[in-house]
Amino acid sequence: MNSTLSCGHTISLPCWKEAKMMAGELSWPDCNKRSPSPYFPKCGHQHAVTCSELVQFTTENPSIFKCTQEIDYHPACGHSAQMKCWQQENILSGSRSYVCSESQNVILPRCGHAHTVSCRDSQQIANWIGTSCVEMGRVIEGVSYGPHDCACKEPVTLVRICKHEIHLPCSQAFAQSNSLGACHELVATRSPRCGHTCHMRCVDMQGLEGIDIPIVTTEYHEEHIPAPKAFPIGIVVPRCTETIRLIRKCGHVEEVECSEIRNPRVGCTIPIRVQSLLCAHQVTLPCRLKAEIDTDIWSKDTFDIISKTGTIPKDALSMVNMVALSKDLQAELGGCPHSLSATLDCGHNQSIKCSHLFPFLSNPNKRCDTLVNTKLRCDHLAQIECFRSTLYKDGKADIPCNGMTIQACWNCETMLQVGCGFEGDVGCEMPSLWTCPVNKTHSYTINQCSEGPPINCPGCSLDSINAAIETCHPVPGREQLSLKLNCVESKGIEWLASPDIDKFIQQEKEMIERHKGHTESLHLWDRSVFQNQRVPCFLVLKGENVSTNSFDPKIFVKPSTLSGIITKELTPNNLMALAREGSKNITLLLGYASVCRTFAFDKKKLPTKNRKAKQHLLRTMQDDMYDSMVYVNTSGYHHLIIWEPFPLIAICRITLSNADLQRMSHNLQGDSTYNLKPIRIARTSLPDKLILSEPRNIECDEDSTTKELMMDIAGGLDGTLLDGLAVDITWSQSAGIMSKGRLNERVEADLEIKMQFINQDARPFAAIKLLQALIRSKTVDTPLLNLLLAA
Repeated sequence: MNSTLSCGHTISLPCWKEAKMMAGELSWPDCNKRSPSPYFPKCGHQHAVTCSELVQFTTENPSIFKCTQEIDYHPACGHSAQMKCWQQENILSGSRSYVCSESQNVILPRCGHAHTVSCRDSQQIANWIGTSCVEMGRVIEGVSYGPHDCACKEPVTLVRICKHEIHLPCSQAFAQSNSLGACHELVATRSPRCGHTCHMRCVDMQGLEGIDIPIVTTEYHEEHIPAPKAFPIGIVVPRCTETIRLIRKCGHVEEVECSEIRNPRVGCTIPIRVQSLLCAHQVTLPCRLKAEIDTDIWSKDTFDIISKTGTIPKDALSMVNMVALSKDLQAELGGCPHSLSATLDCGHNQSIKCSHLFPFLSNPNKRCDTLVNTKLRCDHLAQIECFRSTLYKDGKADIPCNGMTIQACWNCETMLQVGCGFEGDVGCEMPSLWTCPVNKTHSYTINQCSEGPPINCPGCSLDSINAAIETCHPVPGREQLSLKLNCVESKGIEWLASPDIDKFIQQEKEMIERHKGHTESLHLWDRSVFQNQRVPCFLVLKGENVSTNSFDPKIFVKPSTLSGIITKELTPNNLMALAREGSKNITLLLGYASVCRTFAFDKKKLPTKNRKAKQHLLRTMQDDMYDSMVYVNTSGYHHLIIWEPFPLIAICRITLSNADLQRMSHNLQGDSTYNLKPIRIARTSLPDKLILSEPRNIECDEDSTTKELMMDIAGGLDGTLLDGLAVDITWSQSAGIMSKGRLNERVEADLEIKMQFINQDARPFAAIKLLQALIRSKTVDTPLLNLLLAA
């Protein structure tokens, strides 16, 4: 029914509700229709409102209403601004302040510059009290102009008290006028040190008022140089660059800067020629170091020998008087470009540059850098510095051998050249013929020593493929499966009457032929070992397929199976996984799957929904000619997917209880699992530490052997009467000098000529006596001298 509200509007209400409202048990609803009476706030503007808003604004809370009428507000500055009526009320009530946004052009009272400022700033400027500039654009330092009026950036001139002028922005000039700053203007004046004309800062000149200026002098005697003057702290007196004459105590006259006269000097820098106290050569020194030249480092006799021969005697090295020479003198003496010869304790003469002479004499352990032949512990000879050879012989240093030695290849026993001291195996890179130990007709030329001898034969693998195609192996049937099902009651087993064996053999043959074509397309050593396996597997039959008696692709191939038939391997794990599902009875289709090349999928879920991943997987299978794939899903089942031509054969159909599954799983525990992953044609593992080297022709390797023999002979003559004798033994080994047996006539004739280094007029047996004397003079074994004596 329609009810009339207090405002005159009608609304539709249930009768029971109106009765309760009339009785005061319920309140009347708010009327949201437009009120026939407008609302007039305190400002007097008229506003259309709803009936409920009119009640609220007039009786309940009138302060919440904000009048949105646009009005013109006139502040005290005389400008006007448009705003909402409620905003004007806030300004008039004092709850909000008003800032006029208008701008005005004013003349700044302090500097006189015209400036555009806000209305509020113009009122502050109008009330400014202070002193204005007498001349616009010129601010006088020291005058108090009053407070800041506005940030003026016009360029003005600040006139210092010293009358110097600088150009600054107007506000910055007034800020500096109140505080007396330091004037850095350069002023030409006379130096308070020497009286010469110089340029000083104005602030420094002011600090030097009252200080006497000396008379200008153009010449000084070294002993009459005046003491330097002291000036107040903070005063900077520039250095004088005028040139004056300095007469030294030694009589030399130098042209120097005036500022250097009063600074401490090291002495006269005029170069003079003197004889070096180290090397006796003529050297150039500054005159101030002349007094140190009289120092005696050598004895008079030693110095005379050095001066005449340029050689430092052996005994003089231990008696040198290394007095403390100044670093300046050491540096000057080290500039000598000549060299001296010194006889060291080891007996070698060593050339020493004069520039290195002082550190050489200062070092008590004088090292000899002469190269000597040293026999290492490995019996190789090495040319090393004499001092290192001594340390090596005393066991105080280790010298790595750079020689080469011979070691047999780890595989073929070929002699190879390796670095001396190498600990490991060495292999050659020469290809060799490998013959299969099983089938001697399979031979291949390969790098056995660098890559390892083959473990599998690719020829035998291909023979196995051909044999599998030509020969039909018996198909596993009822007898083989019976052994696996002997724990199950026979009433639950339904043996299939006539499994299609011929079809299975044809499918298996087609699969092997595909595998053969793929194998022949690969590089010989990239192939896999052929392994055709017949794997026992099963399918769980459900619904309308429970009576199926074959692995029919029309039934079991679906898009979700990646175009293959998904079976489960007949393993204890798969049977236990079925038992865990808790089904009372379950029907399985048991049989065999034939596989050659199986892919191991490492994920637990097939990419059936991801189109891109699915296509990538199928393309991999197609390109690499995989006929099957194994994977383990999230439930733990070991699945085996068989692709076209689907070589599967069903043997029986069996219905099992949960207890049967568990017994059957236990019965299969001893069965070996199938390794379906492809086995690549493998190579024998190489030794852990192996290097590769080229074979060495020992018979023709003459140079290194001859060189070692010559160094060995020279080492054997060290310290004897024939020390330094070079013996030429470069005979041709290929001609038979190192071969076993009798020498040929040409080599004997050549040997006779080379042995004629003894004086022809010598007494008989003079050579033998000389060799015997050399052997007696040696303190160690001399096998090479004994060899010469025997010849």
